Amino acid sequence: MAREASNSAVLAAVGDLALHGLYDRHAEEGRADSALADASRAFEGADVVFGNVECVLSDGGEPRPDKLCLRGSPVYAGALRTAGFDVVSTANNHSFDFGPEGFERMGQALRLAGIDPVGAGKNLAGALQPVKLTRN
Repeated sequence: MAREASNSAVLAAVGDLALHGLYDRHAEEGRADSALADASRAFEGADVVFGNVECVLSDGGEPRPDKLCLRGSPVYAGALRTAGFDVVSTANNHSFDFGPEGFERMGQALRLAGIDPVGAGKNLAGALQPVKLTRN
């Protein structure tokens, strides 16, 4: 449903996107997009879609030995874009579960898919880097 141009924008925001565990099977079978199909319908009419990636979307890095580490397939970066996501937060307690390598690969996968990661970085300057979008 196309909206008319206006001076306002509609933001759709969701909480944790925990695309690991049971979702691994969808990715392995080439069905990552289908895992988010219902969510994408909820975003129709939104100008910007935002969520929090509550795992590392990467096939690289080593798990930290001191905690429960959550990792999802990097194919979910493309599935998130297909579902309508524009920006995702990576500022959470799982972003570095697979070290700097896992974090960096996740950022690359997200940017390659056309999604802007925000809220975390290799250092404070990177974490504070804003994302600017123009809509309507």
